[in-house]
This record gives sequence, C-alpha cells and structure tokens, in this order.
Amino acid sequence: MEDLTRILEKTVSSLQADQNEAIVFIQDYTQRDFQGFLKALSEVIFNQQNQGVVRAAAGLQLKNQLTARDDALRQKQRERWRNLPDDTRQYIKERVFRSLGTETLRPSSAPQCVAYIAVAELSGKEWPGFIDALVHNVKQNANTDRMRLDTLESLGYICQEVASGEHQQGNRKREITSGLNASIRTIYTYIGDCINSQNYDLMATALQCLSGVLSWAQINKDLIRFLCQLFRRCDLKPSQVPDEINERKMAILSSTCDCLNVILERKHSKIDSFEVRESLFEDGNNLHTILDTLDELNRLPMQHQEAIAEVIKRLSQVVTNIMRYVYVHTKEMPQNLEDMYITMRAIIAHPSITISIEGVRFWNRVFAVALRRPNPSMSDDLTAQLLIICANKLVRSIYDSQLYGYEFDCQQDFDAFQGKYRSEVCELCRNLTQQNDQICFELVSTSIAKSIQQRNTNLNEWDALSLLAAAVCAKLKDPSVYVSSGVELIKALMMSMDNVLVQSPSIPPNTNGPDASLIPDLISNKLSCVSALYVFLPYWHRSDKELTKDLLNKIIMIAFHRPDKFIASSRQLVGNNTNLLNNEAFLRGFRVLSRHASASFVRVCLNHSKHLLDIFSHLKASIDCLYASVVDNPFSTEKCQLYEGLTLICNEEPDELVRKKFALELFESINWFKDYEFNCDQFIEFVGFNRLEPEQEDLTTQNMISQPISATQLNRVKLSYVINFIGSITKRMSSRATLLPEILTFAKPILNIIFTMHALWLPEMKAKCVKEYQQFLFAPFNNAYKQQILDTILVNQKSDSNSYNDSNQASANFGDVMGGAKPRGIGQYIELFSWNFYEALLATMGAIINKTSPELYSYITAIQLQTALTGAEYLPPLKMHKLIRHFIMPLVNTCSKDQQLIETQLLPLLSKLLPFLFEMLDNQWKKAAKDDEFVLNGSKDSKIDQSQILADEMVQDQLLRNLSRDFVDLMHMILIESVQPNTNESSNNNNSFTSPIHGSNNTNQNTNSRLDPQDLHKIGTLGLNLLAAGPDFILRAMAATLTWSDSTLNSKTIFVSQYLIKHILAERINGSEEPPLWVGCMFGNVVTSLRMFGEHEQNCAGLLTLFLYLYDTLNKTMPNFHDHLERLTDIPKSTFLRYEQETCKSNEKNKRAGLRKVLDSLVGKKVDLVMRL
Repeated sequence: MEDLTRILEKTVSSLQADQNEAIVFIQDYTQRDFQGFLKALSEVIFNQQNQGVVRAAAGLQLKNQLTARDDALRQKQRERWRNLPDDTRQYIKERVFRSLGTETLRPSSAPQCVAYIAVAELSGKEWPGFIDALVHNVKQNANTDRMRLDTLESLGYICQEVASGEHQQGNRKREITSGLNASIRTIYTYIGDCINSQNYDLMATALQCLSGVLSWAQINKDLIRFLCQLFRRCDLKPSQVPDEINERKMAILSSTCDCLNVILERKHSKIDSFEVRESLFEDGNNLHTILDTLDELNRLPMQHQEAIAEVIKRLSQVVTNIMRYVYVHTKEMPQNLEDMYITMRAIIAHPSITISIEGVRFWNRVFAVALRRPNPSMSDDLTAQLLIICANKLVRSIYDSQLYGYEFDCQQDFDAFQGKYRSEVCELCRNLTQQNDQICFELVSTSIAKSIQQRNTNLNEWDALSLLAAAVCAKLKDPSVYVSSGVELIKALMMSMDNVLVQSPSIPPNTNGPDASLIPDLISNKLSCVSALYVFLPYWHRSDKELTKDLLNKIIMIAFHRPDKFIASSRQLVGNNTNLLNNEAFLRGFRVLSRHASASFVRVCLNHSKHLLDIFSHLKASIDCLYASVVDNPFSTEKCQLYEGLTLICNEEPDELVRKKFALELFESINWFKDYEFNCDQFIEFVGFNRLEPEQEDLTTQNMISQPISATQLNRVKLSYVINFIGSITKRMSSRATLLPEILTFAKPILNIIFTMHALWLPEMKAKCVKEYQQFLFAPFNNAYKQQILDTILVNQKSDSNSYNDSNQASANFGDVMGGAKPRGIGQYIELFSWNFYEALLATMGAIINKTSPELYSYITAIQLQTALTGAEYLPPLKMHKLIRHFIMPLVNTCSKDQQLIETQLLPLLSKLLPFLFEMLDNQWKKAAKDDEFVLNGSKDSKIDQSQILADEMVQDQLLRNLSRDFVDLMHMILIESVQPNTNESSNNNNSFTSPIHGSNNTNQNTNSRLDPQDLHKIGTLGLNLLAAGPDFILRAMAATLTWSDSTLNSKTIFVSQYLIKHILAERINGSEEPPLWVGCMFGNVVTSLRMFGEHEQNCAGLLTLFLYLYDTLNKTMPNFHDHLERLTDIPKSTFLRYEQETCKSNEKNKRAGLRKVLDSLVGKKVDLVMRL
C-alpha cells in the first residue's frame, strides 16, 4: 500500500521522470493483478489519513478504469468491471460510497467513482440498494455540507451519463432512472433546499445537478417558476456588491439558464409542451423576469466582464428556445411576443458578435416557427431595422482582445467564428427578404449606389454589400418588379470597375500587403455584387442584348487579365510601371480576381444558358480571339473555365450539327494529347520527379520574363490543363451524341497515365524519384485532407462565405498547379500537383465512363482496364478511396446489366480487386482491435509523446472507416438492384442505402402500396454472376464486415447481407441437406455484431432479422443446434425453446419482437468478444 501511495503522489509530479515511473508501475499492476489494483485504490480513497492529493489521484485512476471517452472502450471497461467477483465489487462499492463527504479537495473524486460504478451496474440491475442509499443521504438533515455536495455531484454525474448516452436503448435508460424517478419529489425538494441555502458551492452544485436531472425527469409549472424567481434574487448592480460576490451571482445565473435551456430543448409530450407554454406566456411574470434580466445585463459594462457576456449568451439562448413554444396547441400569437422582439433587437445589435449571434439565431427561429409567410408579427419598420443591423454586422470585425480575449486564441480563430456568424446573418437577410422584399431590395440598391457615388474603397464594406446583395436577390418574389433598378446598378458597377482598373499603373512598386492588392480586391467585391444581380438577366436580356454582351465581355476580359503572365494585352494594367510585375501582393490579387471572373462566367452560363444562346457565337468569338494570340500561357485554368461556360450554353442549341462542330473545335485544340503514352520512367522524367528543382521564393507567382518557367513545370501545367479540360467538357456536355466518338480517343492516354501514377508506388519506381520529393509524393495522405479530417472531427470547420469561392465550386476544375494554394517550397508544390492531378485523372475517366458506355469498351479492352490497376495494391488508403469512388464505381454502374460486359470487363477486374481490398481492410481492423486491447490493458508505451501522433492516428482511423464504407458501398452496387414499382424493370441503387427489409417506411412504398417491402430490391445480374463464380468469398467478406468497429458501416453491411442471405437460402430447396459452413460463421458474427452494435436501434432491428433467417435454417438442419447456441450466447437453451413455442404461429414482426426480449442480456454487453473468420 505504501508503494501505491508513493506512486500516486508521482502521478501529479511536475517531473517527467516521476510520471514515467508511475505509468510503468500502474501498467504493471493492472496487468498483474487488476482486481487487487482496484481494491487498493478504493482503500486509498477511503483512508482519511492519506493526503488529499493522494486520495484525489487514486480516485482519478479508479475512474479511468471505469469509463472512457470512446464508446467502444467504455463498454469494454464496464464489462470488465461486471466480470469481477461479486465480493470484490461489493468491497470496492462500500469503500467508495462511504468516502462521500470525507474529502477536503474540490472537486471530490469519490462522487465520480460512485456514479460510474452505479451506471455500470444499474443497467444490469446489479446494485439494487444504491438508489435507496443515495436517497438516504438526501433525507439526512444532519449531513454536513460536504456530504450534501458529494451526494449532489454523484447524482449529477449519473444524470450526465444518462443524458449523454444517446446511443443506448431506451429501456436501459429507464433501468438506470427508474429508481431515481421513484424518489424524484424527495430529490427535487433536496435540490431546492440546497439552492436556497447560503452556501455558494452548494447552490452552484445543486443547479448543475438539477440541469442533469431535468434532461429526463418530468417538469412542471412550479419548477419553471422557481427557476425564474432565481433571476429576481440576483441583484445585478455591481456597484453595491464586491466583485467576488458579483461573479458568484453571474455563475448562479448561468447555471439557471442551463436548467431552463435543458427544459426548453427537451422533447416533451403534448401535455408537457402545453404546460411549458402556459408557464411562460400565460404566466407573464416568468417571461418578463427573463426579459428584464436580459435587459439589465445588456446595459452593464462588458469590458473584461467575461461572466456577464456568458450569461447574456445563455439567457439569449433561453429566449430563442422559448420561441419553439409560441404556436404550441394554438395559432394565436402570445400577447407579450412584442416584448421579446424589443429585447432581442438590442441583443442582435450588441458589439460582440459572440453575443450578437444569439440574437441572429433568435430572429431566424422567429421565421422558422411562423405558421404563415410573411410573418404577421413582424412590422415593416422592424424588418427595415433588422436589415440595417444585418448590413452593418456583415462588415468584417477586427479582433478586439478586450471583447474576445477570453474566447479566441488568435485572429485566425476569430476569423473562423466570424465566417460562421456571417453565414447566419445572411440566412436572416434571406428570411427578411421573404418578409418584405421591397424594403430589402431598396436598402441594397441604395447602399450600392451610394458606395459607387462616394467612390468608397473600403474592402470590408464592399464585401458586406456583396453578401447582402446575394442574400436579398436570391429571395426576391418577382424580380421583374425591380429590373430597372437592377439594370442601373449593373451599369454603374461596370463603369466603376473600369474606373478602378485604370488606376493600376499609379500603385507604387514597393507597396506591400493589402494596399498593393487593393485594386483587384475592390474589383472582385464589385464583381460579387454583379453576380448577385444576375437574377435580372432573363428580364433585361429580352430588350437589351447589348448590355449582356458588354457585361460578359468585361467578365471575360477580367478573367483573361493576368499581368504576371506578361500577355501583351494585359500590359495596359501596369503601363510603364513594369516594376509592379515583381510585386507579389499585386500579382496575387489579380490571380484571385481572374479566377473569380472565370468562375462567375461559369455561374451565369449555368443559371441562364437558355437566355445566352442567342449571343453564343459572339461570346465564343471573343474568347477565341483573346486566346488566339497567346503563346506564353496557353494552359490556364481561366481558359478552361471560360470554355466550360460556353459548353453549358451550347447544350441549349437544338441543332446537333452546331453542337458537334463546337465539340470538334474543342477537342481539336487538345489533339496533341491523343498520342501521349508514357511508361513510368518516362513520366518521372517528363514531370521532373527525378531531379531537384531550385527553391524559389514563390513558385506560384513566377513572372515568365524575369523568372522563366522550367520545362518540367510547364509539362505539369500542360498535363493538369488537358485533364481538367477533358473532364469539364465531358461533365458539362449533356448530349452523348455530341461527345461520341471523339471523346473516346482520349480514354487510352488517360488510362495510361493512371497506370503510370499507380506504378509510381512500386518500390523500384519510388527509388527513382528524388529523395527530397519522396516524403511528399508517397505520404499516406496530403496535408489538405488531414486538415479537413481534423476540422470535421473537432467540429471546427472554417467557413468563409466569399461569393467567388462559392461560385468556384460550380467549376469542374480539380486544381491548377500554377496558381492554387500557396505552397512554401518546391516539395509542397510537387505534393499539390501529385494529389490534385491523380484525383483529376480519376474524375475525368469516371466522367467518360458514365457518358460513353457501352461504346467506350469498343475502344479499350479488359486488359487495358486491368493494367490501369497495376500497382494499386501499393496505394495508400486515401488514393484507394479516390480510385474506388471515381473509377471503379462508375465502371460497375455502367456495366452491371450487360452480360457481355460483365464477362469481359467486370468479372476479371473484380475477381482480383475485391479479395485484395477485403484482406487489406480486414487486417487493418484486426490490428485496430489489438491496439484497443493494448489500450484497455494499459500496455501502450506511455513514454512516447502521444500528442505528436494523435492527429495522424485520427486521420488514419477516419481513412480506414471511409475506405471500409467504400468497400461495402461497392458490394451493394455489385449485388443489389432496386426494383421500380409498377414496372417489370429494375435499376441499380448506387448512391444510397434505403430502408432495410425489417423496416416498413421505405419511400418507394408510397408509389405502390401493394408492393411488399421485401420486393423493393433483389440480387442483380452482376451479383448473380459473381455468386455463380463462387459465393464463398462474398459470404466470408460480408460476415467479417459485420464485426468491423463502425456502426454506420455495420448498418450498410446489414442491408446488403439481408438480401444476400435471403437469396441464397431461397436457392436451397432441400431443407434436410447439411448447412454450408458459411451459415455458422455468419451466425456467429451476427451474434458478435449484436454485442457490439445492438444498442443502436436501427442496427439492432436489422441484426435481429439476420439472426431470425439464420436461426430458422440452422434449427432445421444442424444437430444439437440449441446446445451450440447456448455456448455462443450464454443464454439457456430452454429460453430459446420457450421462444419457439410462443412464436411458432406468429408473423415475422412478432417473432423479431420476441427474439429481442430473449437476446436482451446479449445486446451491447460484450463488445470485447470479437469473433472473426
């Protein structure tokens, strides 16, 4: 015991050596004697002679053995606890429970241990006396404040577990809370007494506990009135009380808001919802108390008052949640709705956007709950006031540490939040426009006209105007009413852009930063305003085609202007001031502007292609003329996008000959690519992977005169351009006849380069690449994908809603290596090219496959397809993910019904790909399971700095999940066909998993109520061929996939397995023959899957259906089946025999319900028992 005490002291030591020694000791102890380790920890916690820090450390170690953040690991730990001998568990529980109220340090560790033990045992009804003991503590008036605090904390931790356990079955939650519900009045009274006490810690803990209880316990009017009275008790005049007491009051208010938000955000029955509404709107005192408190808080000075800001936000959330109950059980508006509007108008205007955003959400909620549009409770004056506030709020704020220092770490963190804030403000602007579009458009048009007249050069204000214009114009009820104003704005903006553009030569050459890029940035913002006004184009174009020509010519010219490329026609931008061509900020601004203009052109062509058809020839002539004289930059992204826009317009041409002529001209410009054929050595030489290029300050901004581009760089740009060009034209061209047969001639060189990119990963090819490039070329994932995954996992995505970024997504380009991101060196530049070019290759080939099958297969052979996959086994998971999604799935989709193509193309390809892919994934899941066991057993090397590898581990884990889902999606596409109701045809359902067999809510049923849900899908032609070639692999793979540790993946696998098993069992006419080996293996993995995922309702329902299919089969054919079943499930065979007797005449639904009761003790209980084939 002394050794353990000494080690526990070292766990909190500041010395790394002490911590390492403690970790090794604890790992060894847990592996050698886990039971003894837990008993020793409980003794340390119980012994009041031990130092407080030691008792706290012991409590932390015990808690870590009972719970974890990861769901699967937490289930394993609880199961390991339940497997301990009864006397050991009883000893530990007694020691820990008797430690309540005896610790001196806060927060106490005993309440956490008590709570996590209780949650682990109550769900299995293994601590029946716990609730009584806890209530006994509650009823004891003689208890000390420490005992009260610890009792409240125990209750709070339990409630927290119940509330956060959304993955758990409802009946398990009821098992945990049933004992608490029986004594809920006593608990409420006890919590109320603690809140009314003079002890601040007791009040705060009681409120925190109450917020947990309210997540599941029944509420009433008295409870809401009690919480509202707490606001009245807090005097909000800081001058009358010391700062410390004022901070405590803010903490009480904040906890009270949490309680109210829990009540208001819960799902209630109709009766409870009406009671909540009555207590807030009918009893006006409660609502007025909330609003008065919010008003008083909003008037307090906020400098350095973090607590005040937090309470304002939470109280604003309360008011927003109250809006949910405005129309509950009635269409009448409450009398005091106007009071809420007055208060929340002040909140949205608050200088801090972290507070203002709560006001924005309130007003969006006002429109969301309105039964009619426009909302009768909104006056025109209020609409105008809110829109003006929104316009001001869209102006980018500067990070102010006095307002935001406690909430944001830096400017970048603040900018990420501001992007989300501006998105929500734009949504409110759209809602306001639907309320009164006349007021909103007049404000927008007046503001833009005023900024033009005053020659406003404030970028932030123009940025806000562009967002406001986009939001308002998108929701105009009848744009024709405002055409004249819109046309005037278009003309004014065009003239304003010209006036700004001619000022370029006046920029001093040594200007840096935003000042150097002011002109292109200003034009870009004005162009965003023009894009918002495209909504009027169909109306003005009828009578003024010349305006459309002038506008689009200007956009084309802006897209063409790239002063860094030293094109003669662009020299006018700099005049005699050629030194600007060496100014990086100036050049970067025009690159961004050029891309913005080309993307804007694509956008207008996409949305208004029919109206632009009559000026198609003019636009094409303008673009052809501009690029005819270009010799130094013929491969730009902007050129690709401009022709992409022309393709969208050409689709509207009714004459096939005209469309064909245009397509031939496009393909003629890249005829040189038809003869491209590389082996891997030639490709490495061609793109320069075999020699190190000199580092330059910024490779993406080279001037072709002062810094001539190298031949290998030009080759990379050339390849990127041609692949992007083919991909965009193929995707945008709507007519197959227009594309064929010319597009097919590009399939072979693309397949050849795909093969070359795969062959790069062969060990002998890797060695031929420059050593300095290898870490970038052969990394398991690129930095951009890593950041994307981490942002998703951490729920911290950055969303900057610049309109040109949004419009750029409409383009089919996959990356421009000459002007994309800002790599810092040649290595990152090579990485950018490698990953973007590979994805562009696959996406382009996928587009060709989708548009040109089956004609494509007369140009390429099965050998060429299989050759393209040579070396794919060396690809990292991310590239394999791209390969399956962009190449393999389109291939399967287009060939899955043609018997000849199945035999000649797909079967040879899939017979190699599927086994390789499955074995790779299965091995990785097995390795992941072993790693989890190491963590559970404390065997992981804690001397390693885990923080250094945590990010990579998260990315690798997500990649494994994504690739595994790709595999199951591919198996679904191969095996399953959707049956169309009311027809005899079937079609592949390639993109989504519909409701499984066990469900009855499939949307297809609405089209034909007589169609049996089980007949909505069937095994398709490709699936039948694959099964005929040998079903063993498919069945083995689907069985193993059931045990891969991903609930979404499991749900997908269940869907496919149900139809697969049903089909195969239906083929076995003679029920007396011996069951095949796969049936037993599948059955065992279904049982394992129930243990792992049975607590997910959807997964559980599907697994029960699978269990039922296999149960009936094995019960008829397998000797001593019930004995085997008892060993497999630990459920007495008599239980199954009784189930069979009770359900022998029942339908499938009732059989499944009875089976659920039988298997209740199995579901989600032994996650650590994973059976694999």
